[in-house]
Amino acid sequence: MIYGDVITDFNIEGALNAFAFGKTNAHTMIMLIKTNAVITYILSKKYPNIKINSLNMNSARKQLFGKCRIKGIKSKLFVKMMIESTNPEIKQFYLSMTSKRCKKENKMNEDVRDSGVMALA
Repeated sequence: MIYGDVITDFNIEGALNAFAFGKTNAHTMIMLIKTNAVITYILSKKYPNIKINSLNMNSARKQLFGKCRIKGIKSKLFVKMMIESTNPEIKQFYLSMTSKRCKKENKMNEDVRDSGVMALA
């Protein structure tokens, strides 16, 4: 959270506790845990007085939007709709990642939007 020029805490995505019905494999879980450990260590050394929060992505979505999904809509599409309607300034970050040759949006943009949710939660 940032108040003016003062950072009060950092949010990082919490480690996954289980496989997500074929969407997550062991390699993904291990990489997330290792990355979180390194980031937490660096932040705690550089900013010893600032709290580091480990949040589940659904919890971050609930904090930011009031709910984490809408029944019948995939969670990534829900985040896209909510980000574009509530925080349009974030759209510029993921638009630059879309290939000019390809009409389809880059799949990495889903993770960019989720990182925006984590930063704003």
